[in-house]
Amino acid sequence: MKRLMTILLACMIMCTFGACGKKEESSKVEIKESVSQKDGTYEEALREFFDSTYTKDSGAVCYSYMKLSVAVEALKTLGEYDVLVDSYNNNQNNYIDLMDNKPEITSIIEAVPLTDVQKNAAENYFVYDTVFYIPDFSKDDVEVTEAYEIKYNATGITGKETEELVCLARIQDDGWKIIPADAETLEISYTDEALEKALDGLKAEK
Repeated sequence: MKRLMTILLACMIMCTFGACGKKEESSKVEIKESVSQKDGTYEEALREFFDSTYTKDSGAVCYSYMKLSVAVEALKTLGEYDVLVDSYNNNQNNYIDLMDNKPEITSIIEAVPLTDVQKNAAENYFVYDTVFYIPDFSKDDVEVTEAYEIKYNATGITGKETEELVCLARIQDDGWKIIPADAETLEISYTDEALEKALDGLKAEK
C-alpha cells in the first residue's frame, strides 16, 4: 500500500497544482462512480479502491474513498472538484499507459479491528483533511462506526507479489474511507493533541 499511496499522493499533488487558474477547462465528466464505497463489505470496498487506482478515468471513485462526502461537496461548491478529478484522471491515465501489468489484490490475509484509540485517531485524520474545505468542521461531525487494519497480498506493475497494510474505516452515513497508514502510524500521528496543534496552526495561518 505504500507504493499505491505514493502514486495516489503524487497524482493528487500534481492535479492540485495543475488545477490552478484552469477552472474553465473542466470537462465536468465523471466517467466512473463507486459501487462498494457505501454499500459493500470492507473487502469489496478495498478491492474496488485498489482496482480504481489502476483503472483509467476513475478519479471520482478514488476521491469518494479518500475524502468525506462533505469535503467533496465543498470542493464542488468552490468550483474545484471537476478540475481536480479531470487532472487526477489525466495523471492516472498517463501512468497506466506505462504499465506492463495491471496490479491486483491476490488475497486478503487478515482484517484486524481498530481499537477505540485508533478509531479516535481515524476521526482526527478526517477532521484534519476536511477543515481545509470546511473551516468549522469538527469531531462532532464525523463518526467512525467500524474500522480495520487490513493486511493483503497484491501484485505490482512488474507482476511481483508483495504484502501490504492499509486502514479502512466506515464513516456514519458516508461509507468506507481509505486511510493511507497502518494502525500504529495512525494512532501515533493523529492524537487529539496533534490535531489540536494542527488546527491551531491552520488558524494562525489565516
